[in-house]
Amino acid sequence: MDSVEREDFISEMYALVREEGFLYEAPLGATDRLPSGDVVHGPWDPNDCAKVLARWHVEGLIGLWVLRPAETDYEISAADASQLLDAPARWQPGTDDGLVSVVLTDPGAEVPYERWRQLALSSLAES
Repeated sequence: MDSVEREDFISEMYALVREEGFLYEAPLGATDRLPSGDVVHGPWDPNDCAKVLARWHVEGLIGLWVLRPAETDYEISAADASQLLDAPARWQPGTDDGLVSVVLTDPGAEVPYERWRQLALSSLAES
């Protein structure tokens, strides 16, 4: 991934968090429908998504929540969240794992975007 794609990727992962998106949505990317034409972001390598989301989770910026309309919402334990974030093959649409939401934590809301970006870059640089 070149530097422009990397910046777009990080921005889109951050948007996923801000929008409380589902895990299955992370690798799919997104399309912005503009009057001037569509702008396509992604799709992304699920392993890259996993690296970034796992790092943000370890740093306390995000939590994973089960959000179901007719049920009580609950946060997934840190241990279960780590296991799920390390297994992007489990993030399938229509499955319980894929329908887990990525949610901004209160501490994460106070962290400037540049810090999120730096953490993402460092996680992508690790092999």
